[in-house]
Amino acid sequence: MLQSPTRPGLVHLTESGKPISLPDLDSIPVRCQGLLPCGDDDEVNTAATHDFFTFPGDKYGLRFDTNGKRIWNKNITQPDPVDGRWKEEPIVQRWLFFELLREVVGHIEGFRYSHFICSESGQDLISTEHLPYYLEEWRKKESNGTQAEQTLRLARIQRVLDHARFFASRYCCVDDAEGNPVWPVNGLIALSIVVLGETLTRAQIIIQNGIGHQIMGWSNHDYRSQGWGFSKAVLEKLHRQGWCMKTVHMLQGLLRRNTIGLLYLHSLQITPPPGHRHCTSNSCSVRQTPTVSGRPSIPKYPLKHHCNPMNRDTCHRVGPNIHRVAEIIRNGGTPLMRWSKAENKLHVEEMNRFGAKDYAIFSHVWSDGYGNPDSNEINVCVLNLFQELFQNIRSQTGRNNQPSRTLDLFWIDTLTIPVSNKYKAEREKAISQMHDIYKWAKYTIVLDSSLMKLRRGNGYPEPAMKITMSSWMTRLWTLQEAVLSRHLYFNFVDDLYSMEELEELYISDNESLSSCIPEVAHAYWYGILGAQRDKIHTMGDSALEPEASFVATVWKATQWRTTSHLHHETLALATLMNLDTTWFADTSNATMGDHKNQRILDKQMRKLLDMLAQSPNYPIPAGFIFLAGPKLTGKGYGWAPRTWLSQQEVDPPDPLEPALRKDARFIPGSGFEVQYPGYKLHQLGPKSTSALWTSKHFNFPVDSTLLEWYNVEKADDWDRFPTDAEINGRMLALILPRLPVMNTREIAVLVAINQPQNDAYNADILARVWTSRERDQKTLEQWREGFQKNAHQTAFLGEELMNTQRWFVDGKQVEEEVGSDSSILSSIESWMPKIVKRPTFAKKIRDMIPFGRKGSYGSARAGRTASMKSIADVQYGMRPSVKS
Repeated sequence: MLQSPTRPGLVHLTESGKPISLPDLDSIPVRCQGLLPCGDDDEVNTAATHDFFTFPGDKYGLRFDTNGKRIWNKNITQPDPVDGRWKEEPIVQRWLFFELLREVVGHIEGFRYSHFICSESGQDLISTEHLPYYLEEWRKKESNGTQAEQTLRLARIQRVLDHARFFASRYCCVDDAEGNPVWPVNGLIALSIVVLGETLTRAQIIIQNGIGHQIMGWSNHDYRSQGWGFSKAVLEKLHRQGWCMKTVHMLQGLLRRNTIGLLYLHSLQITPPPGHRHCTSNSCSVRQTPTVSGRPSIPKYPLKHHCNPMNRDTCHRVGPNIHRVAEIIRNGGTPLMRWSKAENKLHVEEMNRFGAKDYAIFSHVWSDGYGNPDSNEINVCVLNLFQELFQNIRSQTGRNNQPSRTLDLFWIDTLTIPVSNKYKAEREKAISQMHDIYKWAKYTIVLDSSLMKLRRGNGYPEPAMKITMSSWMTRLWTLQEAVLSRHLYFNFVDDLYSMEELEELYISDNESLSSCIPEVAHAYWYGILGAQRDKIHTMGDSALEPEASFVATVWKATQWRTTSHLHHETLALATLMNLDTTWFADTSNATMGDHKNQRILDKQMRKLLDMLAQSPNYPIPAGFIFLAGPKLTGKGYGWAPRTWLSQQEVDPPDPLEPALRKDARFIPGSGFEVQYPGYKLHQLGPKSTSALWTSKHFNFPVDSTLLEWYNVEKADDWDRFPTDAEINGRMLALILPRLPVMNTREIAVLVAINQPQNDAYNADILARVWTSRERDQKTLEQWREGFQKNAHQTAFLGEELMNTQRWFVDGKQVEEEVGSDSSILSSIESWMPKIVKRPTFAKKIRDMIPFGRKGSYGSARAGRTASMKSIADVQYGMRPSVKS
């Protein structure tokens, strides 16, 4: 028999079997004590008579509409003597914490609500001390149960978790520390709900995998769906610790909306770099140095030192014979470096055939100071560090990786890619070799300033999480180095640690039901294309069979990365996928102040898509049509993202996941041929589309029984439903990733059908929308009654289209004059992806741009162009190198 808990807080969270320390987040109050039964079996079973899905309404008269607005049923007796009704917070805690527990582990003998309440100093606090016991008992019960029992219980639990996740993530969580949840719920209470939900979701996946119980449509094992959203309490803690909120925002993406990941990061007590207290989720105040004019100043690039500060006056720079380097590149070879400390000299060696010599690559973040914008030179103390690292590798032996005893050759872009304008042709040729240079390196050593200040730590989660939060994980150019390199080493302050050694610990550390910390920390592995990377290095080029999975995983790995030079995006992607880089090669040494305009960036992205369409190894995933963010201009390309560095999530149901991947064919200039189900929307009156323009959402029935209805609402705050002029008399339709809609809501696109093409529809995307099947019976009754009385109250009827329906998809085609107001604003939106989620910020940006009504058009246009450059410079800063 379990006794009352002795420790308050979320004490089930463990790292290597030990609870993580959360002293400032342990006092989570129990606000619903008066709403809980005393705890004997009869009372628990009585509570179970209220269905979880309608619990607040059935028990307390509290319902919620689609926007989370609270609707009270005054006919249900309310015991609160003050204002005659229940408070929302205790009901939410009772429902999404205690009733969620009862639904998932309440079938375990002896279950009590009181097993999750700890009394301390006369106050009742949440405790998860006994949660590991209940989860292990659940695993035993499923292992010994019949298949029918497993199916009944696990299907119910899956539905309950999905339902609870929807309400918790949408109404109890926030996107950033500045935001507030829709429901007025205490931050610590919301935290406990989210952490419990993420833990139960992970436990269910482990249990189902363990017993081999998989039913299509009833098992939600997408690793990205495990996160329940972000707790304001944790985000505020990180902000007070001094974390850059722009970095935290990128971590939120890498951690797949998982609050436990941020909670664990907080528990590590890592001291963030100074000066970031004024950063926001959109911008970092340290990486930009605006002048009075609004343009960033361009400070002298600080080259990295690893010697004692007292010795830096005597520490000098050394470079190779750059003429010899250029000659090797010109002749088709690869220049490698060897440092002789005794001679104080860099020797240049030529490698004519990839793989002919053992060498290492140094992967670094430009802002850490290991580059050089002015010359191919580096500080002597850094070269001495390289020699120490080689010695460290030589001294290690591994089961799968016996190091070379003669390793001393290396390649680093700072020394081997000429920066002088005299060698533009050689620079371009060196860039074209980078894919093979990375691929044939014996080792790649990661140099990241944040990791080099931290101790490795014990077990799997701590070093893995430290890698996940490093700057190295957020930069675009480091992705290809990580993916293409055979053996990765991470340089911590106390250890040079191989990725192979780290990943050997993952399986054993990831067995706990009560902690998903190892799985969350595994985010770095997903972020460097872990599964695809393993295929490449175990099977060679044969691993890259024609499949959309590689391009899909590249998208997911790049979406949270950044680059200071926007025109390097297509170059880095082409290098990773071994495409011809000649078209993208940057032979200049330009700063961001000379950035290329949006039309050129669009042209580069269109060229990349053309190359992918012609490559047999890299088919473009059909799910690209559902992705958020600005779209490309140009006929036939309007479905495609303007940038892969979107800084935005892939919305559910993740259309890039294998289970939802569809055949697709991109025809450059003509459109994107995909196969997806959907609904044709038949207008019920002449004013249907006019009403759509002024609406935030609409609904429609799908057959004559009026039993099934769908609700449609805008997916993007900045977007709107189309006008009559944009629709132009065309029939509207919805394209969905799948039918039926399984989650509470799922992403889709609203399109206008131009004309049938054989058995396919030629369609233009008008907007991204959320679709949901209405489940509330009272709402359905109202819609049916309204339709039967006056069908014109409903704008559309839906006609279902099958999974094999073919579409030729394009986007809205808007002919824009170069320099026009609309093209300028769309350029700004592409430069600052998060602006679309910040209407107030968007207005400030617009206010910065002179749309003056007086004076000549040319003058106003010039002012707008200057302001655009200023905004772009402030947003992205300076990065004068090939590598960004």
